[in-house]
Amino acid sequence: MYKSRLLLVVACGTLLRELIRLILSPLLPTLIEDFSISPGLAGIALSLLGALGALFQYPGGRLSDRLTRKTVFQFTFVGIVFGCTVLLYSPTYLVFLFGITIVGVAVGLYPAAAAAQISDAFTEKRGQMLGLNVAAASFGGILSTVIVLLVLPITSWQFVFFPIIVFSLVMVVFTHTTIRGGYVLKPVNLGVVGVSNRILKTPRLRLIIVASSMFSLTWQGVLGFLPTILQVEKGFTEMTATLAFGSLFVIGLFANPLAGVIGDRIQYQIVAVTSTALTAVGIGLVFFSSGVLTFGIGLVVLGVGLASYWPVVAAYLIGILTEGNLGGDYGAARSIYLLIGSTGPFLVGIVSGQVGYSWSLVGLCVCAVGSSAIWVYLSVFE
Repeated sequence: MYKSRLLLVVACGTLLRELIRLILSPLLPTLIEDFSISPGLAGIALSLLGALGALFQYPGGRLSDRLTRKTVFQFTFVGIVFGCTVLLYSPTYLVFLFGITIVGVAVGLYPAAAAAQISDAFTEKRGQMLGLNVAAASFGGILSTVIVLLVLPITSWQFVFFPIIVFSLVMVVFTHTTIRGGYVLKPVNLGVVGVSNRILKTPRLRLIIVASSMFSLTWQGVLGFLPTILQVEKGFTEMTATLAFGSLFVIGLFANPLAGVIGDRIQYQIVAVTSTALTAVGIGLVFFSSGVLTFGIGLVVLGVGLASYWPVVAAYLIGILTEGNLGGDYGAARSIYLLIGSTGPFLVGIVSGQVGYSWSLVGLCVCAVGSSAIWVYLSVFE
């Protein structure tokens, strides 16, 4: 019973983290107009959030190993409250970036601690449990779509952050009353040299990081600009583009846990190969097709591809990392590939401003195919 409540807390935290990360994408056209900024500057905001979220993955995991998982969770939720309060009252682009900075640090601390907490509690069916946790992230994407569709027609875009603040405060109380153990505050040596030796000097881990960096760049680039590209390139209305964006996460609700289950039963590497290949095909069908049916099929393929990657990679990584440094090492690996991936929105914004969105999408497809090739190698030779 306690494990079920524990999983619920972790999943709700994941939902909250993804809600604040993903709510910016459908807001991009409004932000570009309201702040009078270019797509490139809008991409910088998304990349800043992604970069900080990646950079603080390792500290979050290391702190959860040396303090307690519960302590790190509360750092995240309180940080989101402060960051979203700044965003709620952001009159200028620079103030908006300041709020994004606070939120980016806060959400970066969470994922490695959350994965380590699940690994502590569930030694069997780990892929399935991690898949359920990632499914909560998909639900965060759906919720972000609902909030934007409800808020934008009646008030300013800043108000989308109010329900997130309320949710974060609820999570502070929920975490405190549900997770056993106390809080620990003390200086922690981050041990960067040690983790670098463990991660970067292991050939298999290096390949996983390269493959995941390429896929992360595709993932963040596609999700960051999907609503904007659909409006600009395909003539979608704001509502239909936002609904298409949200539908990816509806698909992810089913694809996330299913990928974990399949990965537990066969090879995680095979699921990763399939996921990356489907992502490349989905991008082609969604953005370069002309028919409604082809677009719909492409959206399903893209949703399955994007959603099925992270649960199996998390389970595969956790299975080969050492237990005593699990949170820190897992966080370090995620920091590297997500930090590289965070450049996706920035690159899409810059390339689209120079030569159009089509060429940026071709680049994202190439990254997905490259990632797939590495996973083929890992599935055959490792």
